[in-house]
Parts: sequence; structure tokens; C-alpha cells
Amino acid sequence: MKNGNLREALQMGVFYIPNYQRDYAWGIEQLNDLWEDLQENVEIVRGKGQSDESGHFLGTIVIAPHGYNAYDLIDGQQRMTTIFMLLYALLARSSKNRIYVEADDGKQTKRLQVIEKNQDFFTKLLGYAGSSHIPAELQKQAHTKGQKNLCEVFKKILSSVNLPQDEINLYIDTLLAMQLIVFKESNAGQAIRTFQSVNDRGVPLKTFDKLKSLLIYYSNRYCDARLDDKINDLFGEIFEYSARIESHKHSSVVGGTDFKEAEMLRHHLGSYPTLPLKKSAMGPRVTTEMTYKIIKDYLAHCKEDPQALAEFIDHYVMDLRDFFKTFVEILDKIDTSKVLFECLYLENLNPRLYPTLVRLYMQPTNAKTEELVELITRADFVLSKLFRTESVYNINAVIRDGGLIRDNGARSITKQELLKEIQKICIKTGKNLQSHIEGFVQSAFNTDSKAGYHYVFLKHTCPNLTIGDLLGLVRTSQKNFDLGNALGIEHICPQSWGDKGEWRGYGFSDRGEFDGLKHSYGNLLTLEKSLNSEAGDKSPEQKQAAYGRSHIPYTKGFGSQVDKFDKEAIKKRNEEARDFLKEFFKDFID
Repeated sequence: MKNGNLREALQMGVFYIPNYQRDYAWGIEQLNDLWEDLQENVEIVRGKGQSDESGHFLGTIVIAPHGYNAYDLIDGQQRMTTIFMLLYALLARSSKNRIYVEADDGKQTKRLQVIEKNQDFFTKLLGYAGSSHIPAELQKQAHTKGQKNLCEVFKKILSSVNLPQDEINLYIDTLLAMQLIVFKESNAGQAIRTFQSVNDRGVPLKTFDKLKSLLIYYSNRYCDARLDDKINDLFGEIFEYSARIESHKHSSVVGGTDFKEAEMLRHHLGSYPTLPLKKSAMGPRVTTEMTYKIIKDYLAHCKEDPQALAEFIDHYVMDLRDFFKTFVEILDKIDTSKVLFECLYLENLNPRLYPTLVRLYMQPTNAKTEELVELITRADFVLSKLFRTESVYNINAVIRDGGLIRDNGARSITKQELLKEIQKICIKTGKNLQSHIEGFVQSAFNTDSKAGYHYVFLKHTCPNLTIGDLLGLVRTSQKNFDLGNALGIEHICPQSWGDKGEWRGYGFSDRGEFDGLKHSYGNLLTLEKSLNSEAGDKSPEQKQAAYGRSHIPYTKGFGSQVDKFDKEAIKKRNEEARDFLKEFFKDFID
């Protein structure tokens, strides 16, 4: 460990951010914090000169050799990248020596080399360090999230460093004098062990960063470091797949901007077969932190047998990478798979079944995969939406124990085998499906999942829609895909009807009879949200034009007969829905 300042650290050589590291993730908020720290330090220097009091602490970095006068930046890459951009922009406005940002090697090599996929873009950005703005043409070249973050932060830096010349030099000197602790280790594995040790003492980390460093710690200490590079490389792929999930055009089905990468750790372990502690890890109430501790405890358990430990780490990390890779492939397949669209968009599959969904697609090529996906989609509607139980999680155990794990030589589970096990799960709930179907029909608007209603409505009324038709229905005005912002549940007779007695002309004997039917399936339609807003609280007859412009065939056709709509029409549609649901879910009725 070396206590020093930024000036001394940068003169050590050239720093490389390994390709397995996360993409650049800092934003304006983090830059503002750094800039405020620098401004505060500048004021101290202005009043008292350089002193111990002015040596504000920038943080720590962990490095390992990359070559002669070159180092891999194992920890601290986010902060160092931002500091480097800030210093580069300040020096572009000064006549001071640029030795702190460019090596004295005759090539003017930048002292910070970011991950390979961003290096060319990063170099172009720095080319505008002396400007007041970044050209629009270059901003359009920011394709990845990391590149977009680099661009946004550098734009903010350029607007912040518009200072008088004497101030520029003061800011440079102050920044270079700020304190930085450097942990210099002999190799990447040892550096990550240090990273693990430092960050176990209170510095918050993402769960996957903790997991990667934990695995490398055990590889480095107990397995002669022979898996260090493999773990680094595979986690580099995992981070890339995670970024693709978060930015995917179909990311809304997994939470969109609220996607939690760490939850994937729990989903993965929920279907991982070889961990002896699996029963304690598979419950629906197991949290991400609990999952991390289960893995940590198991690694500690295995350390007395290095061979077993190495075999576990090797298989676990490869399987985790494949799990993420398959999840991305599933999102890609939505464009061509009606079954997957219905599963993830319409039925809104319970995330507790993600382990099963992913394992189904991780198995060797199987023409029957979509049959199994269709089956678990229906099962999820019964167990999660109708029964409202956590029993759906038990399907994961069926898939896990049915042999759907790569490389173990086991056969795939068949549809009939899976159905038989799901039927057992349904029976164990002690719930009566027919009575819950009745409850859904009578109060379809109040179902836990609005998407679940759209699933039933479109399967019932528009079974022949193509995948192209369905994608069109969830495409929003912003050209992204989001069912929640695209489709609404329309009350044909407005739910606001009440004290004024608007219901009297539609066959209802009293307010109570209307209230008993207004949220039932028969009084509802799936309708585009823009048209849903247009229809508002108008009478059924006044909604004809809005319904007629719908792209949903049944809803569009319904508009031409809405003038005949009344209580009896609601009851008739309810009966038709009951018949459909009993047939659609007959596999689960005992």
C-alpha cells in the first residue's frame, strides 16, 4: 500500500482497465460530488495554501502489473476515469506539462486506457477537451450505455471548466495534490483479493462485483490461481449480458430501468443443481443477500478440498454466464415467438419462474420447448394470478431435478411429466380452480396482474393474432415496447356511474346490481391507452368511434354493436368467459 497523491500515482505509468471490468457507469450526480470536493479544496488552498488540510482524500485504487511501467486498474476505474477526463480538460486549457495525462514515450500514450470497446470513442472525446462542446456527430456515435455515460459526463466537465486562466492552474495543482491510496499487488488475482478485503470493510458494492471478487479470492488462495483468468473473462461476459438486458428493447418485461441485476443471482441459484445446500436456497423468500451468503458459506465449506472447490467454481461460473446469455437470447426471441410474447408480455410471468424459463431454453435443442413454455405460462396464471400462492416456485424444483442442466447427461423433462408435477402442485394448494375462475370472471378488473387480464382477453377473443400484430399492440408512442404504457383495461359501462343513476337505461334494477357487475369480465375490453383515455366516462354508445379505431380485432368489431350493450350482454360475456377459462385450464381442474 502506498499513501500519496494523484500526481505521484499518475507518474507511475500507464493504467489499463481490463476488458472484464464493468462498463463506465458514473453519471452527472457522481461527477458533481467530485467537482464539489475539488471546489472545496480549491477554496482551502486559496486561503491557506497547499497543506495537509487541503489534501482531500480521493479514494483508493487497486492495481496489478500489466507490463513495464503499466498496470491493470482492478478497482477504482470509475473514479479514475472521471478524474482523468477532468484533468485532461483542465490541462487542455493550460500551458502546464501534460506528463500527467500522456506518457513520455514518444507516442503521447494516454495514461488511462479504458476497456477496448470504448477506447476509440474515448480518444475521440478527449480530442475535444479544449472545446466548449462535443459535436452532435460524435454524440451520435455513443452506442453503448458506457459510451453514453462517458459522453454525458465529459459534456458536463467541459461546461464546468470554463474558468479564468489563473483559476485553471489552481484547479490543476489542487487536483494533482489530492490524496490517493494505491494498493499495488503482484498479480490480478492477488489484487482482487485485496479488492475483496478492502470492500468487505464497509464500501458498498454491487452483489455481482462482490461475488466475482469472492470467487477469485478462493481461486487465488486455495486453487493456485488457476481459475483467476477464467473467472475474470466470464464475469466480463456476464456484465456485458447484464447491460444488454437492461438496455434491451424488451427490457420492460423484466422491469426496464428497474431491472435488478442481483436478482439474477437468486434466479440462477434457484435452478442450480449441484449445491448441497440447495434446499435452503430455493425458497421463494430467499433474498439476494441470503443467496450470496449461501455461496460464500459453500466456498468456505469446500476450501479443505481444493479439487472439489475448483470443480465447483469452474462449473458454477460457466453456468452463471450461460444463464445470463440465455436470458438475452430469450429477449431476442420475443420478436419471432408468439409463445414467449404471451408468456412475458401478456401473462407477465412471475419472476419466480425465471429459473424454469431460462433452463428450458438452456437445454439442448428441443422442438418441444415452446410447448413447455406455454404450459408453464398457463400454470403461472393459475397459481400466481388465480390462486395467489407462492407454490409456483415449486415448478423450479421440478425442472431442476428433471435434469435440465447442461453437461450432466440427463434427459429433458417431457410435457406430460411436467404437467403431472404441476397438477400435484395445484392439488397441494387445496384450492378449487373452478371457484377461482368464477372469482376472476366476477372481478377481472381487480386481478393482481393487469397483464394477466390482457392474456385471457386476447387468448379468448383474438387467438389468431400474429407475433407482428402483438408487437404492434405494445409499441408505445416513444417507439419502445411496454404493455403497461400501451394497453389499458376499458370499462364499457363506466365504473364512475353511480349516484346519478346513469345505469338505469342499461337493464340494471339498482345501483347494487350495477356495482356487482361493473368490474366483471363482461364489462371489460382490452383497449389501447390513447383510445382508453378518449373513451373516458362516456356512455357505451358514445365510445363507438374510439373502439372502431382499435387495432384489436375483437374490440374494433365490438364498436359496431356497442349500442345494444346492457346488463344481459355483460352476463352473456361473463358466461362465455367461464366456458373459455374452464376449457383453457382444463389440464389443472381435478
